[in-house]
Amino acid sequence: MFALPTPIDTGAGKKEFTKLASLVMDPAVAGLHNQAIMEFGALQCTPQNPACMFCPLQQQCMAFLSHTVQQYPVKQNKIKTRNRYFHYLYIINGDTIYLNRRGKGDIWEGLYEFPLIETNQPCDLLALQQTENFRQLFEGCGKVELTVDTSHIKHVLSHQILYASFYRVTIEKSGPELDTYLPVKREELDKFAVSRLIHIYLEKLKEFHSGNLAK
Repeated sequence: MFALPTPIDTGAGKKEFTKLASLVMDPAVAGLHNQAIMEFGALQCTPQNPACMFCPLQQQCMAFLSHTVQQYPVKQNKIKTRNRYFHYLYIINGDTIYLNRRGKGDIWEGLYEFPLIETNQPCDLLALQQTENFRQLFEGCGKVELTVDTSHIKHVLSHQILYASFYRVTIEKSGPELDTYLPVKREELDKFAVSRLIHIYLEKLKEFHSGNLAK
């Protein structure tokens, strides 16, 4: 309405907008006014693609009259989206697989997942095998056989885009590094809370095994 350049996510912005809000509000019907404004923001003056051409306030709106609607509201601290590259290893040792529980301070806190190697950029299987993390994970595991199940699955979160690859790995025995993970019987995997990304992969595994049994 006022086309103010002051960022709304600052102390100065909050003071300025509070003052303006009080000027246009009748204190006698403050509750009704606030409900109307919320409804107006949800249906008419939406954050994306506001219905300006059918707005009853367009001739009083400075942003509409100056053709700068898309520039408002101004935000100072916009969170940038970042890309992350996850390589999950579904490791099979007889009837045992391995899980890790995610810690604090990151996405999916407290949920379980397969052993994970995160890289700073896209990485194929050959490049992944040459990383120190991969070498340490399978040190002492004997013969290792790998299959690429899915690669570069795009999974969008708020302010993060994950590109996930899943590898099925069969080993002869557990090594020192792998012993730090939680060994779980494959048939008991459903008892553990996992992220939506892991759940999708497990559903695909079930479909694969069901198809093989049908044959």
